Amino acid sequence: MSKYTAGESPRRRAHGELETEVLGSVATAQEPVTISEVQAALGMGLAYTTVHTILTRLVEKGLVERIRSGRGHTYQPAHMAAQLVAQQMQT
Repeated sequence: MSKYTAGESPRRRAHGELETEVLGSVATAQEPVTISEVQAALGMGLAYTTVHTILTRLVEKGLVERIRSGRGHTYQPAHMAAQLVAQQMQT
């Protein structure tokens, strides 16, 4: 049984919206963050694997750095906030 009533559907995100939200969460953190911390900060009920995938894409794009921390990783912005905004506007 669907959790939506007739004629109602979940809002579909615009292209790149989730990446922007994840990047914003990483950029506003005071220190490098884990996937679980980003997941909790977003509070959207996203799966851990979804957040991991988005962070991996941001690392590949050079927007986020992955730092080895014990057996896992933490993430931090690769650039200053102004540079991030400029780079996002260009893409």
